[in-house]
Amino acid sequence: ERELLSAEQQQPATDCYARHVLYADPAGRFTVIAIVWSPGQFSPPHAHHTWCAYAVYQGELEETVFRWNETAVRAEPLRTQTRETGYTCYAGAGLDQIHRLGNSGAKAAISIHVYGVERERVATHVNRLVETAR
Repeated sequence: ERELLSAEQQQPATDCYARHVLYADPAGRFTVIAIVWSPGQFSPPHAHHTWCAYAVYQGELEETVFRWNETAVRAEPLRTQTRETGYTCYAGAGLDQIHRLGNSGAKAAISIHVYGVERERVATHVNRLVETAR
């Protein structure tokens, strides 16, 4: 049986979650990335500048879902849920899908993400950071 990810693509980073590019569409339409989350690593709350999808490949992730409060100009938490291996979701660009994703467990977790941008723009044109209610 062949593994989806090589040993190198499953390596975590110490300072932040690790991103490993699995495939970049030659036409720049999308990029597939494995994200390795060490225990305690989380993304900041964010929406997206582009469409995206993710699946939990290994382990469990914790996802807090927010709603945008236009009057207060900030995101407000709605719920926090555990996302187990096999969980998948999709979101369009904009403030309709705001979340914080990360690993609250004791073992590394891995998720596979597909973003509607070319490889060179993944770090700058995917996450749209938002202010949250305190």
